[in-house]
Amino acid sequence: MINIENKNIFSKAKVAIIGASGGIGSTISKQVRALDRENIIIEIVRQKSKKSQFEMDMLDEHSVAKCAEEIRNKYGSLDIVLNTTGLLHTKNYSPERTFREINLDYLQEVFQVNTYIPFLVSKYFAPILTKESASIIAFMSARLGSISDNKLGGWYSYRSSKTALNMLIKTLSIELSYSNKNAICVGLHPGTVDTQLSKPFTQKIKNKKVFTKEEAAEFYKVHQTKPFYNDLCNYLSSGPIFVMILEGNNAVAANRKLMGATNPKDADPNTIRKLYGISIDKNSVHGSDSVENAKIEIDFFFKN
Repeated sequence: MINIENKNIFSKAKVAIIGASGGIGSTISKQVRALDRENIIIEIVRQKSKKSQFEMDMLDEHSVAKCAEEIRNKYGSLDIVLNTTGLLHTKNYSPERTFREINLDYLQEVFQVNTYIPFLVSKYFAPILTKESASIIAFMSARLGSISDNKLGGWYSYRSSKTALNMLIKTLSIELSYSNKNAICVGLHPGTVDTQLSKPFTQKIKNKKVFTKEEAAEFYKVHQTKPFYNDLCNYLSSGPIFVMILEGNNAVAANRKLMGATNPKDADPNTIRKLYGISIDKNSVHGSDSVENAKIEIDFFFKN
């Protein structure tokens, strides 16, 4: 689930969303429109389903250049460009488990979508970012593109395509720092999102679940009057979670000691939240605070 809540960025803005018909693109489009009715949403798709959309063959340089020029002619400049295209698997191929499964056809398809398209978008859409105020060009990267964070291996094509994308983002950000000082180039890592791209993999995770925003809201409804409620829901629905039942004497108290204080800054050394927590609302783990609530939460996850 993608959630956008920064109204300062998305206010009276001209926002181009490339891949607006996809799972992430369509959700962002709806939320940006909901944030401010004065936002101008420019949806760019491979095949138009609405008259207001712009059609673009994203792997044809002439088509990309033509689309960018049409948008420039109609809107002048853009405040935000979001490229939401991505490819993880195809009809015939899935991410490689070993180097022996590397296939050049699959490699090329993945690089075309995850790397080539962002290169073309950079070339033709970065020049139409406004220079009068802050502007953003953003691409969907992934943690799997990190070299230092690669602890498991595998997924050769996808990892490499995102690593190449990360270098594009870094290099473009440097050029923009002196060619358009009000513009920034960023890579977005939304985590595992419940879309067609990730569905074949999230369905195979036995004890993991990808929450929708609505499910997260229901789970945390006891906190719905608290100021941190929305942040909790956003975090719970930002990626797969692993759910388990712990049994034993004083299991609730023992688990809470293992987790550590709610605020990772206050947690004891070597507790889960001290080791892996980022902030109060992103503290990596949730645990029942009483036997009574444990029963409620166990039913919530395992009643079926």
